[in-house]
Amino acid sequence: MTQRVLLFETDESLANAIAEGFAKVGASVEVVSDTEAGVNSATGAAPDLVLLSLDAMSTEGFLVCKKFKSSAALQQVPFVIMGGSEHRGSFESHKKLKRRKADDYIELPLGVDALIERLGS
Repeated sequence: MTQRVLLFETDESLANAIAEGFAKVGASVEVVSDTEAGVNSATGAAPDLVLLSLDAMSTEGFLVCKKFKSSAALQQVPFVIMGGSEHRGSFESHKKLKRRKADDYIELPLGVDALIERLGS
């Protein structure tokens, strides 16, 4: 069965590169640029992984993470927040939460192959 990745991203070239990279390992990527549409999509059919770009979604991304981790149907879906070095402080603060935090935080830039390798299977 093909793994499904839900990607919150507004940069079309980055989204395409990530989708192509995941396709090489047999995963399909659904790209959403609107947070509400992404949450609705996941609620309809839970993805196997969520990647959210803070550079695209700003601080609203942390709220999306909270929605996923507060949902009984979605809280087990691995949730990864990505962003540039300017988000390092926010990552560290968010990691300290006892609940509703992301499963991983990835500082960009990071090549697509390295991203997939870091996320593993």
